[in-house]
Amino acid sequence: MSKNKIKDVMIFKGGKGPNSWWISLDSWHRQLFRSITACGGVFAFDSIFMNILGMLQVSQLSIHQLRISMDVTVLAILFCGSVIYTNFIRKEARSEYKHKKLNEEFLTVKNAELNWENEKDLLLEKLYSIEELIMEDHLTGLLNRRGIVRTLKQYSAKAKRTKGEIHILFIDLDKLKDINSEFGHSNGGDRAIIEVARAIHETARREEPGCRFGGDEFLMIILYENTSPGNVRKTDYIKKRLEVGINNIHALAVPIENPAYGYKKIPISVTIATHILDLEKPIEEELNKASEQMLALKKK
Repeated sequence: MSKNKIKDVMIFKGGKGPNSWWISLDSWHRQLFRSITACGGVFAFDSIFMNILGMLQVSQLSIHQLRISMDVTVLAILFCGSVIYTNFIRKEARSEYKHKKLNEEFLTVKNAELNWENEKDLLLEKLYSIEELIMEDHLTGLLNRRGIVRTLKQYSAKAKRTKGEIHILFIDLDKLKDINSEFGHSNGGDRAIIEVARAIHETARREEPGCRFGGDEFLMIILYENTSPGNVRKTDYIKKRLEVGINNIHALAVPIENPAYGYKKIPISVTIATHILDLEKPIEEELNKASEQMLALKKK
C-alpha cells in the first residue's frame, strides 16, 4: 500500500491491476485520523471493510489477506459508525413517529369508545322509557296486558325457585256500559275506570302491582315466596281492603251533572274473583281461567 500527498489531500492506495483501490482524505480529516491513530498498528477488519470495498467496486480482492494501516481502519470504523448512527437516528425518528401515530390512533379509538358508551347509555334510557310506555296503560298508569304477562313471568320464575305461590285478584268494574250510556265516556266510563285504578294503586304494595287487563277488567298480582295456608287469608284481607277503598271512592265522589236527572254520582262497584296460578301452565292460559272465574261469579 502506498501513500501519496497532493497539496492537502492524502491518498491511500492498495492492490494491483483490476483489484486496486484508493481512498483520499483532505487535510482536516487527515489531522483528525492521525490524532485518532497515534497508537499505530495493523488490523484485519473483514466485515466492515467488506462493505467499503463493495462500494468501491472491489470484487476480487481477498479480504482475509488484506492488511491496512490504522488510518484506513479508522476511516472504515467512522464511516460505518456514521452509517449505523444515521440509521439509528432514522429508526428512532421512525419509531417516535410510529409511537406518536399509535398514540393518536389509541386516543381516537378511546374517544370513539367513550362516545359509543355515552350513546349506548342514552339509547338504553330511551329504550327503557319506550318499554315502560309500551307496558303502561295510558289512561290509568297501571300496567297493561303486555306488562301483566311480563311481570307474571318474572314472578313465576321467582315462585318456582322459592316454592312459593302467585295469587291474582281479578277485578271487574260493574255496569260500565250503563255508566257510559248515562254519563258519557269521558265524564262517566273513563272517570270510573280511573277511580278504580286509583283504589288499586292505593291498596297495593310495591310488590303487588296493579294492572288494567283490558276495558273494565283489572288485576292485582300477589307473590308469596312460600306455600302456606295463611296465604289465602292474606289474599282475602287484601281483597277486603280493595273493596273498602272502592266503596270510599263512591261515597266521596263528586256528583256528575246528568242532562236527564240533574246531578248524580257515578255508581262505582266491582266484582272481585281470586285465582291461584298453576306455575306449570302457560301464563295466558291461567289468565283466561281467572277471567272465566270472574264471569261465573258475576252470573251468580
